[in-house]
Amino acid sequence: MAGSRARTARAPLTRVLLALVLLAGAAVPARAQMSCDPCAVGVVFDGPWERNDELRAGFEEEIEALAAPRFEVVFPAAARRVADWTLEGARAAVEALLADPDIDIVLTYGPVASSHVINRAELPKPVVAAFVLDPQAQGFPLETTAAGERVSGVPNLAYITFTGDRTDEIGRLREVVPFVRLTYLANEALLAAVPVLEANLRRGMQQVGGEAAIVRVGTSIDAALAALPPETEAVYVTPLTQLPAGEFDRLVRALIERRLPAFSYWGRSEVDLGLLASVYLDTDMRRLGRRVALHVQRILAGEDAGGLPVDFRRNRRLTVNMATARAIGAHPDWRVMTEAELLHNEPTNVTRRLSLASAAREAVAANLDLAAADQSTQTAGSHAGPFPVHSAVSFVVMPIRHGIRVPAPIRNCPFETDPSHSEGEPVKESACRIVACNQSTFHPRVRRSATAAAVNRNRTSSGRIQWTTTMIWVPSIAPSPTALRKRRHGLTGDWPG
Repeated sequence: MAGSRARTARAPLTRVLLALVLLAGAAVPARAQMSCDPCAVGVVFDGPWERNDELRAGFEEEIEALAAPRFEVVFPAAARRVADWTLEGARAAVEALLADPDIDIVLTYGPVASSHVINRAELPKPVVAAFVLDPQAQGFPLETTAAGERVSGVPNLAYITFTGDRTDEIGRLREVVPFVRLTYLANEALLAAVPVLEANLRRGMQQVGGEAAIVRVGTSIDAALAALPPETEAVYVTPLTQLPAGEFDRLVRALIERRLPAFSYWGRSEVDLGLLASVYLDTDMRRLGRRVALHVQRILAGEDAGGLPVDFRRNRRLTVNMATARAIGAHPDWRVMTEAELLHNEPTNVTRRLSLASAAREAVAANLDLAAADQSTQTAGSHAGPFPVHSAVSFVVMPIRHGIRVPAPIRNCPFETDPSHSEGEPVKESACRIVACNQSTFHPRVRRSATAAAVNRNRTSSGRIQWTTTMIWVPSIAPSPTALRKRRHGLTGDWPG
């Protein structure tokens, strides 16, 4: 009864608290979604690039798929602006879309246009800057929310930056090929628009105990190759968006001819084209498109762009082009080769192939130790009877020790013989087969004194076949003092190991 009265007393209080929560929620106005229908999105590229249309189409597909059916999003052809790789050109393209009353959201697909947008004092409409390289080095606005997310904190401004540990990246690349002096090949338009990036690249290399040089690349590689410092030990290729595909192929061939290991920031596709290695995958553009689509959807739903997360972590996996590694004489260690994805790992200029069996036969034929063993075995066999073993490979490996009962699994270690040889004939190679006995299963007192037994056949005076053995020490197993005494009592040869 007391418990029932307590529950009855608490019931009104619970209802009062619930009512207060509902009233508080009603007092906070919900964010109103954008009133555009359809909503027009304009895009700005830094300059002409062969992959612009591919990038734009992929991002538009992601945005349309995520926005439907709640929002209708259109991408007017007249709102696709391509600048001229200069900061002035990017500024003009961005300002035209910001001033266009028919455009509701602006997307910047390039670090130059993104840099202008972020440095602008005020934005009259939402903007998503999709390619920001280093917000801290560039002095861009950056705040951390209570949930631990980094945001711009600026109304109408959302941007996306590639986060990653450059020190760890350089360390992974050094596992493929060691180097101290690294030369960056960087887009000259980007360095002109964002000059702080050059100092940032040098500082990053100094943090790992190396030196960095910067070479600017425009639309041709000739000047860049001429500017490569002679002390360069490795090359890091950043996205060279001004460079045509044919010039990129020339760059790859030239670096291979100079036997310079080259790494790609873009990812696996450039490694497949001939650069040595990369720590990044190529699927990031689709993921980045989905992030842009999420930002657009949340902006259309009424969220402020300044509260959207800025960090974008790329998928990582080390990829190595083994054809390039062979061409430049690079030899990644076994751990790298087991962890990395290896492209073009099968040599194409092989003139002779060996199977496992043929390789074993050639190894036996060329092994000087086995040749010495053959001579040693024939000498040992002459002491045991008139029928010596013909070759060292005829040994039957068995754990044998006088006076010790060998456990059954070892005692029954199988071997085969061919009893078809006539009297007076040495036992041939096929007469005895080498068998392997796991040493870990030996009797504890036998492990240190395993021997090899060469089996010979003889006939007694009564005509019965008698098999005799010549015991040969295996020196890779240290003999005990007892074993050494045993050797003095009848062992007549040595196994050369």
